[in-house]
Amino acid sequence: MRNLDDRELFCKAVFGRYLDEPLGLKPVWTTPAHDPPDLWLDLGETTYAVEVTSTPCRFGEPWSNAPAQETYLPACQKLLGEVEETAVRQGALRGWYGVSFAPAGAVGKKSFPKWRVHIENALLGYILATTDLREAPGRTIQ
Repeated sequence: MRNLDDRELFCKAVFGRYLDEPLGLKPVWTTPAHDPPDLWLDLGETTYAVEVTSTPCRFGEPWSNAPAQETYLPACQKLLGEVEETAVRQGALRGWYGVSFAPAGAVGKKSFPKWRVHIENALLGYILATTDLREAPGRTIQ
């Protein structure tokens, strides 16, 4: 059995917590002697090969000349941070919200500034509308 690096340990812990807490699954992890895969994950009768991978990103604006994959994710993360700050300042953020974004190609560089305002307003509106709910239904923003 080989030792996992910090990145692999982090991913295992986060994904294991996700499988256990919200889904109620009991993951059983095995570290193989040789890579690949990084880990084996047993869920009941099914075994999955797990390979931890990362893609380097640099912070920037999606309307710059940098490739989309280098700027889109950081711009989305920046947007979420700003939405969170605004919602906290308004006293509306009480609890956790999960947000996922479509691939960068679905937005396009030229339309990102307009899209960003639309998404920011929609997220803040959703948070304000669900502030007093214990659980809120999922919502797709297009």
